[in-house]
Amino acid sequence: MKSLTRIFVPMVLASMAAVSLSCSGNVDEDSSPVLLCDKTAIEADGKDAATFTVTYNGEDVTGEALIVNLNDGTGLDGATFSTATAGTYRFQAEYDGMTSEPVTIAAGIAPMDAYYKKNYCIADFTAQKCTFCPNGTDYLLGYFLKNTMAGETVEVLAFHSDSMGEDIFSLEATGDMMEHFKLSNLPSYAFDMRVAGEQSILKGAYESASDYPPSCGLAMASELSEDGASAKVTVRLSVSEAASCRVALFVVEDGVIAPQDTQTGTVDDYNHRHVVRAVASATWQGDRFGDMVPGQEVAKEYTVALDEAWNVENVTFCAVAYDESGYADNCRSCKADGGDAGYEIN
Repeated sequence: MKSLTRIFVPMVLASMAAVSLSCSGNVDEDSSPVLLCDKTAIEADGKDAATFTVTYNGEDVTGEALIVNLNDGTGLDGATFSTATAGTYRFQAEYDGMTSEPVTIAAGIAPMDAYYKKNYCIADFTAQKCTFCPNGTDYLLGYFLKNTMAGETVEVLAFHSDSMGEDIFSLEATGDMMEHFKLSNLPSYAFDMRVAGEQSILKGAYESASDYPPSCGLAMASELSEDGASAKVTVRLSVSEAASCRVALFVVEDGVIAPQDTQTGTVDDYNHRHVVRAVASATWQGDRFGDMVPGQEVAKEYTVALDEAWNVENVTFCAVAYDESGYADNCRSCKADGGDAGYEIN
């Protein structure tokens, strides 16, 4: 995606399988009702309103349907929505036991003048057998993020390597990524999947990050299965310009207690932070979300298996959106158990 100074708010939600899009809703399908709205952006003044229409098999069934505000789960009294609180709101229609695809409305956000909030991504390449890696983690988490990047949202992804010996957290993706970034030493880092190297690259990469404002936004939600063995994760992507986008989904567990070699010996109860447990997308470089147009929103649903050895309370899912050059344009995370992270717009 090229860098822009302006964005469009999301206009339409479509599944990965959908091929028909409309600026005001989805094309009618025989199997479900369709929720349409006359505008996707309103003033947050309590007066300006969006008006909904619900159709089923091409017929207007608005009077018989319930329109639900998914932000708080309440039903609308009628078919219009207004608010005095700025933000993004999602709605879904319920009709005859069926539900429509959601639509999104932005309140108090000028479609051409708002920015998606930028969240940064730092891949931390590490290993249990790397005696210098704990020092690298201490610098990254204890100083760099707290001081140099104070106030920013940063998703840290710790990719473990077995290049220095057996590592219980190692992933095949780690070797692929280190080869891609031409990294041979540990610890090493990739800042926004754009600049990679040892610790010295971090400060400069952050200082130049303002040259690459985000041109997409991410939202996601997760729901555990009844037996807790898997999670249904929905990732939504909205773009501000025509682009071909990819999104990667990573499974991350924080606070994992396991041995770690240090410069003073092996620590058996070392606290491993932000461990990438699995890559839920096809590859670490993501799944293709299709050729998208400005203002369009596309969603993809994943079913992610959860190892019983993982502490699900400490498990999160992190989605990273890549631009056409393969760099991280934006990222977002949510908890595995009932996580719900909406779009962030400045």
